Amino acid sequence: MRLPQFGVRYPVTTTMIFVAMIILGIVSLPRLGLDLMPEIEIPVIAVSTVYEGAGPEEVESKISKVLEDRLATVKNLDRIESSSEENISVISLKFDWGTNLDEAANDVRDMVGLSERYLPDEVDRPTILKFDLSMMPILILAVTAEESYPILYDLVEDKISDPLKTVPGIATASIIGGLERQILIELDRSRLQAYHLSVDQIINALRKENLDIPGGHIKAGLKDYLIRTPEEVKIDEIEKIVVSTTTDDGTAIYLKDVAAVKDAFKEKTQEVQINKRSGLIIMVQKQSGANTVQVTESALKKVEELKKDLPADVNIMVARDFSEFIRGTIDNLKQALYFGGILNRLIMLLWDWYLTLLF
Repeated sequence: MRLPQFGVRYPVTTTMIFVAMIILGIVSLPRLGLDLMPEIEIPVIAVSTVYEGAGPEEVESKISKVLEDRLATVKNLDRIESSSEENISVISLKFDWGTNLDEAANDVRDMVGLSERYLPDEVDRPTILKFDLSMMPILILAVTAEESYPILYDLVEDKISDPLKTVPGIATASIIGGLERQILIELDRSRLQAYHLSVDQIINALRKENLDIPGGHIKAGLKDYLIRTPEEVKIDEIEKIVVSTTTDDGTAIYLKDVAAVKDAFKEKTQEVQINKRSGLIIMVQKQSGANTVQVTESALKKVEELKKDLPADVNIMVARDFSEFIRGTIDNLKQALYFGGILNRLIMLLWDWYLTLLF
């Protein structure tokens, strides 16, 4: 039985099928995920390695070349490129399209692990990154403050960034700019020479005083007690750390004798200004496969709730909302479909009227 014959012979069944399809479409339409780009897995993996205080030539010879020689043997590798700059090495690995990036990332991680023994001890552990379109931020928030600016970074991290990460669909909320707290120890060269001390001795003394070592456990009957040796130094105790003793009478040499301890901020490497005022920005990234529009709406609602716990001089504004472009595109598509349907109806009516005149 052909489809037209089935429709004519069973009109009620045919009508019910079409009604079910319409209801299914109406129910499914609001649940469709909205995003700007489809999920595309770009076959590129980057290996980033930080070497503080090193120049481009040192980075190239001691890091980039060492890693390149071993990463070049990874399977399905199409091209390898490296960039050696001051303090950092970035190696880009481009694989053939269709390569399973999870397996490729494991191979790269194994090769990097084998290469770590040939890297300098001062080098940070290499970071492996997979490129994904979902890594693009969906929301950028700008935060400014007047009196609270010195503590704005810590305030935003505790009161905004961390709570935003709990919103369903949000992967991370990273902070750029602001002042990060740091304990600075400014050494006096002349005093170091007078006490015959080196910088390495000061570093080793600080390292030994700032420890948190597990001490095993003690069994008492049916109970088992864990033992810790918390030796993390407090800020007000830093200047009282003994760095050495004099050879004459064994008098202790404290850190305050050869250095000045300051509770200050990290050196600024970037400056963020919003409307000519110092501030910082929060870049919100969504999880892969999450609905961009829905996640953005949830994030903005959460921000409105978090504003109540912030000081009065802290101002939060939306610098960029990437979901607006998606909403605009969907609205344009709806209008095009609506007006296109009306135009089709008018054409059909005109055509019927023209045929009526002819016949």
